[in-house]
Amino acid sequence: MKKREEVRNEGEKNKMSSAGGNYKINDFLDILLDTLENWESKIKLTRENIKAFMFELLIAGTDSSGIVVEWAMSELINHPNILQKAREEIDSVMGKNQLVKESDIQDLPYTQAIFKETLRLHPPIPIFDRESTEDCNIAAMISQQKLFCL
Repeated sequence: MKKREEVRNEGEKNKMSSAGGNYKINDFLDILLDTLENWESKIKLTRENIKAFMFELLIAGTDSSGIVVEWAMSELINHPNILQKAREEIDSVMGKNQLVKESDIQDLPYTQAIFKETLRLHPPIPIFDRESTEDCNIAAMISQQKLFCL
């Protein structure tokens, strides 16, 4: 962020462009910095706000996967009988000393079901439902007005 501010202050933004010409970069960070520098803006940002926004933007893609695994482990700890059955499935398919590879997942239906159930119980992102405003036909099924769809 500091480097981008220096470049902006020197008026040398075109040095950062991939084309090397007069292309003006206007990415998410630039928009936030413009808002920070605009004293008349209704939204007042600080450098800390911008750092937090950028951190959230970078973490968002990896955080959701980690949360699902964390919830799955929490649920398995709370349900030891399901954990035992999953371990037995993995041991019977993989053996006790072999690591699971992505290609092995198709042979682990119980473990797949655990993760699907975890996603159902603890979705990593909010699920926004839709409400129909009028009667409609979806996949040969007639739905009534005010029907909620996910």
